[in-house]
Amino acid sequence: MKKVIKISILAVLGLFSFNNSYAQFDKEKLSLGGGLGYYGYASVGSTLVVNIRGNYILDDKSSIAVSYNYHLPMTQSLTAYANSNTSLITPSQITVSRDRKVSINNICLNYHRYFVGETEESFGIYGLAGVGLTMASVSSTYGAYDTRYSLQKEADETYTGWIIDLGLGTNIQLMDKMNFFAEAKIGFAANNSYNSRSGTSGDNPIPFHYSVAAGVRYNLFQ
Repeated sequence: MKKVIKISILAVLGLFSFNNSYAQFDKEKLSLGGGLGYYGYASVGSTLVVNIRGNYILDDKSSIAVSYNYHLPMTQSLTAYANSNTSLITPSQITVSRDRKVSINNICLNYHRYFVGETEESFGIYGLAGVGLTMASVSSTYGAYDTRYSLQKEADETYTGWIIDLGLGTNIQLMDKMNFFAEAKIGFAANNSYNSRSGTSGDNPIPFHYSVAAGVRYNLFQ
């Protein structure tokens, strides 16, 4: 996990040093903010999200944004099966209620390119593309059942996986130093994931997802 965080930090620093014209950090081009969003994950569910972000202007037509998204936990109501401990008990199998809780957080680094308006105009529309690091934990709770039956319970799992973001956004100036933003994105798994419980890598379980988010950001340094 520490290695993944270091890679993310290096990626952010790399964007600032990619071109000599961006090498000198200008705090007046930095704005901070946050908002609310809605994420939907295939085969998992949907949830509200709290978003905080920093936005840095690169030039008249482009900027980058680093955001952190906290997802309210999602719960799936499922069914588990318990088997009788002896052939003398009937039925040989019973159903047990199971609640599967999925908690997700992610950090995204997106590049914005304006095709309507510019970064510092009162209105603009941009395309976005970037990468994200998603951390997901899965746990289950089970309903009461007859102790004459045995239930194979699933162990709690924690995953870390990379995602790719694509989408559109808009920026509207509300007043001096304050802007409204709104974005719509899709995301999908970029590579293998890491299971922190078993210490192994495997297929990335982060499912395809879509999101919409809106909020405000404020320039503290102008």
